[in-house]
Amino acid sequence: MKVLKSGDKVPASGIYRVTHSTPHIAEPREMYVEGSRLPKCELCPGGVLYRLESPCVPIAIPAVVELKARFADSARRRSFPDEQNV
Repeated sequence: MKVLKSGDKVPASGIYRVTHSTPHIAEPREMYVEGSRLPKCELCPGGVLYRLESPCVPIAIPAVVELKARFADSARRRSFPDEQNV
């Protein structure tokens, strides 16, 4: 299993085990999406290591993007009172 570090590009979407160089937090598991960058930790001068534990396909992301687009479109169509009439 390949070990990644802070700043690396996520090679595959999935659940990653996160190991901090300074033991200030338990080893959490977090989901990262392919193509994003693995985050740094302000408290760990030695960086953070990541290991893919469970690959998965994120199905919620397209739905969220679609909802944001619909919300933005509906917000543009709203009519606001003119400042002169207020």
